Amino acid sequence: ARECFYRGLSDLYKGTKEANASARRYFEELTRVQPDIVNGPSNVSVTHWLDAFFGWTDPGDSMEQAMIWAKKAVEYEDNDGLGYGVLGHALLLAGRHEEAIESCRKGVAYRASCPLSHGQLALVSTYCGDATTAVKLATEAINLERTYPTWLINVLAGAYRDAGALDKSIPAARESVRLDPRTTDGRIILCSDYSLAGQRDEAKRVAEDIVAMDPGFRLADYARTQPYKEPEVLERLVESLREAGLPD
Repeated sequence: ARECFYRGLSDLYKGTKEANASARRYFEELTRVQPDIVNGPSNVSVTHWLDAFFGWTDPGDSMEQAMIWAKKAVEYEDNDGLGYGVLGHALLLAGRHEEAIESCRKGVAYRASCPLSHGQLALVSTYCGDATTAVKLATEAINLERTYPTWLINVLAGAYRDAGALDKSIPAARESVRLDPRTTDGRIILCSDYSLAGQRDEAKRVAEDIVAMDPGFRLADYARTQPYKEPEVLERLVESLREAGLPD
């Protein structure tokens, strides 16, 4: 069981589609050989969540599996809190915003020094309209992570943008693009930042980069992936991207 756990973690932290699938196999084996501990189910749920979050597999199917395993995990007496963060994001996508916040808060309560849990709560807080709190949570997650992944920078940049702090969102989004030159998520945030800041030429340049990287990009498809509680927040974001030249 111990070998499965540490081999699974080793693969999980590699942050690739293939390594994530390998990590899941180790965590599933951990669940089989020692079903009375939470580490197996909770980490299986995280691997499915990552598949959905990064689009490595069909997001709907992966999030459904993530929720199934997360529900198993939170029923354990020795709950490690990971399942609550995964459940929170799944509830967010289902439009159950208040329940999503509550679930992610439980995850942070269990995992006070966990960057993933703080990052998930920051993400959900942004979509629930509390961008100021999301900034604090994302900053805390980055401080805890030290060597931080690009998705956390995107959460921070998006929270700054939605809080009206474009002067802070722009450098954060630039950092995302520097860390991962192939990212479209970071560029979308940067494009909206420039547009909202009135920097039309810069916004247009980034929009052209997005279309070049993803010729099939459409604002309607993008909007469906953004589960904001308040429709006007999403409308403002989409309009800023439309003004930059991104296609409907």
